[in-house]
Amino acid sequence: MPVPYLTLYRKYRPQYFSQVVGQDEAVEVLKREVASGKTGHAYLFSGPRGCGKTTVARLLAKAVDCENPGKEGEPCGSCENCRSITSGNSLDVIEIDGASNRGIDEVRELKEHVSLSPFSARYKIYIIDEVHMLTDAAFNALLKTLEEPPASVIFIFATTEPSKVPATIRSRCQHIPFHRIDASLMVPCIKDIAGREGSNVEERALWDIAREADGSLRDALSLLEQVLSLGGEVSSERVRALFGGGSRKELERLTSALRSDRKKAFLELEDSFRKGLSGGRLLEGFFSVFRDLWIIRKWGPEMASHLPLAEEERNFAISESAFWPEDLLWEGMEFFASLMPKARWGMRSDVVLGLLMAFFERVPVGESAAGDAEKEVAEVAPEREEPSRDIEKVEEELVTPEAEKEQKPESQAVEETLEKMESLSVGAANEKLSHEAWKHFIESFFPDDVSLYCALLSSVPMINNEKLCIVFDEKDRVCFELCKIARNAAKIAARKEKLEGVSKILLCCGDEETDTEASSIPGMSSDSPGAPSERPKEESEKVEIRRQEAKKNGKTTEDGSSSKVEDLKGVMSLFDAELLLLREEASENGENGGDIIE
Repeated sequence: MPVPYLTLYRKYRPQYFSQVVGQDEAVEVLKREVASGKTGHAYLFSGPRGCGKTTVARLLAKAVDCENPGKEGEPCGSCENCRSITSGNSLDVIEIDGASNRGIDEVRELKEHVSLSPFSARYKIYIIDEVHMLTDAAFNALLKTLEEPPASVIFIFATTEPSKVPATIRSRCQHIPFHRIDASLMVPCIKDIAGREGSNVEERALWDIAREADGSLRDALSLLEQVLSLGGEVSSERVRALFGGGSRKELERLTSALRSDRKKAFLELEDSFRKGLSGGRLLEGFFSVFRDLWIIRKWGPEMASHLPLAEEERNFAISESAFWPEDLLWEGMEFFASLMPKARWGMRSDVVLGLLMAFFERVPVGESAAGDAEKEVAEVAPEREEPSRDIEKVEEELVTPEAEKEQKPESQAVEETLEKMESLSVGAANEKLSHEAWKHFIESFFPDDVSLYCALLSSVPMINNEKLCIVFDEKDRVCFELCKIARNAAKIAARKEKLEGVSKILLCCGDEETDTEASSIPGMSSDSPGAPSERPKEESEKVEIRRQEAKKNGKTTEDGSSSKVEDLKGVMSLFDAELLLLREEASENGENGGDIIE
């Protein structure tokens, strides 16, 4: 009877923990648990496709059921249980596909068999692949069994999307994450298997296969098997033919041609598209090349050793990076990334080609990045000739005094404001307040009075003879007016004790100066930033004047007093407040003075 053919990833599946590639952390945890006899009752293996989840699950089953386990938790591989699990004939290791057995009926059937004792091994192992495909009802039916399974049962769940597994399931399992396998780890493994199959492999082809696998060793072995089926040596040309173009070698040749001979690059790209190269694959390849060049260009040639490249590819990246400006490489990555989704959804290849050639027209031809930078500076900033006297004369005639005033820079306006302070009562402001003291003073208004805090941020403090002048530029007059309000001036004056050596605080803007103590409300203190403690005499006089004006206008009651509405409006004008509700209603007797205010 002929022996059935096994694919490479099945034929060379690891039979010991030490043969697992790229999952050292996960393997070490499981080996220690097996060696100490402290294995859990449920495990959740999560990670991308082809990274070894099911393989490690089988190795764990062999390790716990092995009749002669090693000291470090390795299965012996020669006992009856190990051989039956390796061949897939063990009755105590049940593998279930969660995608095709996802209903509650299948889970109920599983629960009926869980209570049965193992046939010949120590443990009965249930391996459920793609467990996230189970329905919510199936998960709920599994909860109780998973929480308190029989002592002889171990559940191993494998999934590529652990976020879709309910939290109630995850919390009952030991979650062991698996990771993408690095290309540098896959290349030796692929080379070894190709040699055992009797084929020589070019190093560039190995790296092309590893990069195409995207962290999945199973995909890499499947690609290798396709190349081996062509017979002969595994070369980069055969890999290119298998992938339909876009190999690293081809991309390197195109990158150099786009910098030196764009016509040749255009013809090669057109030929590749005609042979079946997809736009998405080409853009992904260019993105990878530009990423490598940008990393080397930004952080130096020593970074090449950290990139997933063959030795020949590293040498190319180091030499080619000298011809590409760093900012252009970054823009190229952004450009390729923006086109990738459109190319995957069916953008025509001729459109992709046109956009690529339009972008590469910006690339300087035939010079290094340093030489290009000097050339760009020379082109952008050529030597300027002195303007003729006639042009200067015309410009002087066109500039009016009003235009000069409008074109005055902000720094000059600030200087003029500070110069005007010399004529004010502050005297020559020849000393600045320390930055920390001024910062502490401003922050004392936050968060109780955000508007005042923001207004003071636009000011400049100047101190002289124990007088602090808070200077505002003309363009910030609105901030000056806000601080000048009696209520706000009182708050500023009340905080002068926070500034050492300051006895008075002034507000200055242009030719105008305001003393915070003269304009502040009596009774205001730093501890009570709200309303004043008593009404000042000046306010009472203003209210009386408003009463007299109201009497002249006929807005008075029979006893000669002004309307309550007018009194309220007069009081409101003295405070920084808003009227929320004002309503007038006539009294029952219909008299004019019977207003009711709410």
